[in-house]
Amino acid sequence: MEEYVIPARLNQEADALQRAAKQYVECGRNFLYHECQPAAQGAPVHSQLTPRYCTLATICPECAARESGRLQRRYQPRIATALVKAPNGAKLRFVTAGLRPFGTEAPTDALARCLPAFKSLLKICYAVPVTAQEWAIYFQLWPVSGWEVADAGSKAKARKERRRRVRADRLRQGFGAVLSAEFGEQGMKAHCHALVLGRYVKQADLSRCWKLLTGSFIVHVEAADLGDTREVLKYAVKFSNRTPEQLASIYRATCGRRRVEALGCFRGVCELEFCAYALRDRLTCEQCGSPLHPVGMLPHWMHSMGLRAPPNDRPYRFRFLAPAGITPTTSTPRAERPQLGLGL
Repeated sequence: MEEYVIPARLNQEADALQRAAKQYVECGRNFLYHECQPAAQGAPVHSQLTPRYCTLATICPECAARESGRLQRRYQPRIATALVKAPNGAKLRFVTAGLRPFGTEAPTDALARCLPAFKSLLKICYAVPVTAQEWAIYFQLWPVSGWEVADAGSKAKARKERRRRVRADRLRQGFGAVLSAEFGEQGMKAHCHALVLGRYVKQADLSRCWKLLTGSFIVHVEAADLGDTREVLKYAVKFSNRTPEQLASIYRATCGRRRVEALGCFRGVCELEFCAYALRDRLTCEQCGSPLHPVGMLPHWMHSMGLRAPPNDRPYRFRFLAPAGITPTTSTPRAERPQLGLGL
């Protein structure tokens, strides 16, 4: 794995890129040192080690899998709740739209161009358009008819009446979507996936709308179910055969940018999500069952020497805040504490 992240091969482009490369190569190698909060005063304090991950989910395979699981636990309860409350005629659909290669466009520019256009596509075809550009494209796709102009008296009044009907449409009001941006395996082409809850829209209309927005007509739509959440919330790019330059460009394109976003009724926290969070496994002590709190870090070179706790002569500060009312205890000297293994 190290051959992908040597800073010298990344041409020393930026300090942030070097820090990301260092976190990437140390992912899972350093360990967090945990101590339990005993139930009674004077009780022995137990310790445990857990790996420390880099959290760079867009370029790290291990963190991408963990991030995908976290996102599924967040959005699946929301989608299941919205399906129960959905109006008649609203169904789940899986929508994919991609960009055609635009000269020598960088991945950063492609992603910045693809995400807003894909959100506009979903608003125009499934929800209510917001901006003037979205309304203009909407009327290009579905222009006002002659009888609408005759009833309203003028074309401007007919458009105003159409906007009022669109805003009052129950299927458009009950719209919901969760979308994500990715890079293709061939050519690093930027594209977006979305799981959409809404009315039926023809693939030809989606393709025409996408062409008006981006100049590309690559759109695919099919029926979906709750299991397709895994396909939407998967990794940002396939990690096979990625060069250091490609990983660096992916990191620059996704750094500081929201890659996964929810729209409509999929926004907000539902009751099922609260229940899933309450039932989630917490990190607890294997000996006494008390909650574990991280209080320090054990570097990889110390762990390779056989140490399972920071030595007494190595000062370290508490890098994590314990929950309210609980402070990391030091009732038992570290030298007297048992040297546990990884506990994985």
